[in-house]
Amino acid sequence: ASPAVVVVAAAAIYIHRMTGVSDMLIGMPLAARVGAKMRSIVGVAANALPLRIVVAASDSIGEVIARTARGMRGVLRHQRYRAGDLRRALNLSPRPPGIC
Repeated sequence: ASPAVVVVAAAAIYIHRMTGVSDMLIGMPLAARVGAKMRSIVGVAANALPLRIVVAASDSIGEVIARTARGMRGVLRHQRYRAGDLRRALNLSPRPPGIC
């Protein structure tokens, strides 16, 4: 697993141990720039997508890392799907409550 996957899995395990929450959503910031050509364009293009991680007390660290890696791969496939588009698809208000 990549260092990023290990760090996210460790954070999920920590959250689980501190709160007892086993099914969590973590906002995963992504560059939203797929390919070398997109990465070379000047400007800010970023997105945050929800990463669902389930951690059970009986899980080994390896199981959580593997589950996190699968989830992160799934989220990466959708990194160009903007949060506003997601809110529209779910028939939610354009902005979350409390955001101006």
